[in-house]
Amino acid sequence: MNIGINVAPPPALIVASPPHVVAVPNSPVHYVPSSNYNLFVHGGRYYSFHNGSWFFAASSGGSWSIVATERVPKPVLAVPTTYYKIPPGQAKKMGAQSFVPPGQANGPKGKYH
Repeated sequence: MNIGINVAPPPALIVASPPHVVAVPNSPVHYVPSSNYNLFVHGGRYYSFHNGSWFFAASSGGSWSIVATERVPKPVLAVPTTYYKIPPGQAKKMGAQSFVPPGQANGPKGKYH
């Protein structure tokens, strides 16, 4: 039975070893500039915003699992879109169904700030 839940597949992202990361200014989050995907590191976990959904991996070589937006750490959600390889608006144009811009759950001062 299909109850109308569309879940994006995890990113086709393989991180074989800890990648070179760069700090997002004024944030505890790091990003991976060499990645072709949105790839962030925070608290020892890897996060990716892909096709309108958030995913995480517990290690650089770990498998990706979907994670609800409200379970993504607030600092990750607050990363400015200039640090995204695929800006959230582009993901929406590519067919993301349940898109909520990072850090914008209820507008710029949403509950994730």
